[in-house]
Amino acid sequence: MKVTSLIALTIYTVTYMTACASLPISDSNVIKEQGNTTKTTNADEQCIISRDIKDKYDHVSQCHEGLAAVVLNDKWGYIDKSGKIVIPMEYDFAFKFSEGLARVVLNEKSGFINKSGKVLIPFKYDKVGRPVEGLLAVKLNDKWGFIDKTDKIIVPVQYDSVISFSEGLAGVELNDKWGFIDKTGKVVIPIKFDYIWFFSQGLATVKLNDKWGFINKSGKVIIPIKYDEVRSFSEGLGSVAINGKWGSIDKSGNMVIPAQYDKAYGFLNGVASVYLNGKSFQINKQGKRVKYNKMAAR
Repeated sequence: MKVTSLIALTIYTVTYMTACASLPISDSNVIKEQGNTTKTTNADEQCIISRDIKDKYDHVSQCHEGLAAVVLNDKWGYIDKSGKIVIPMEYDFAFKFSEGLARVVLNEKSGFINKSGKVLIPFKYDKVGRPVEGLLAVKLNDKWGFIDKTDKIIVPVQYDSVISFSEGLAGVELNDKWGFIDKTGKVVIPIKFDYIWFFSQGLATVKLNDKWGFINKSGKVIIPIKYDEVRSFSEGLGSVAINGKWGSIDKSGNMVIPAQYDKAYGFLNGVASVYLNGKSFQINKQGKRVKYNKMAAR
């Protein structure tokens, strides 16, 4: 049964995340989430599920906000770190808690429950995104919008796809073009780009005519749209690729680490992972190779 459930988990996760989510990292690609940015709290770090408890289930997710999603015989519920079932195993799929709510799926419809298992948002949506900055992306009849935690529609369900809120703005797509809205639903950056990504440290990545650059929250191009690929700013630097090589720029667009790597990731705890000639290592913000730091590994 474990093998069957794990296969089902893999298939469902791939299907759901392709249909309702996004970029390189976490829960979700049509609603693109800053899923990678879910913060690990002290409570999460202390919520370690023991091996003997894990062995009772087909799959046990990582603890978030004190609870872990588990599956047994194709049904999902939640346990605490002691192994106590806090929310019964009755859902077709369950995601981690975020901002006090968890996305759950029942009979191919999605809703939200709280930590007591009470349904706060009914099972009526085709897809949903996790809570981000107090708002939740929802899909209904092939269109996306945003609701608050009381199920009140904040942004009408009218967009082809969305990117969850970051720094007060959310990305929206309409007729194959992207722009940004604020939390009232007002379009604050015109829907004119070929693609966009989250705001990070006051800047968002945008794509136009097959090139990438960065804009601020007024929509002004701060770093020219001239790069082949880019990654969001982290710790004051952004990774960019030009002519097949990666380097790092500052917020003024100055190339502070030459474009010489085959691949480069964002900085974390002062170091970034890079690839060159088939080898992976880490560099500091001066571009010098440093001792491996697992806390910054990508």
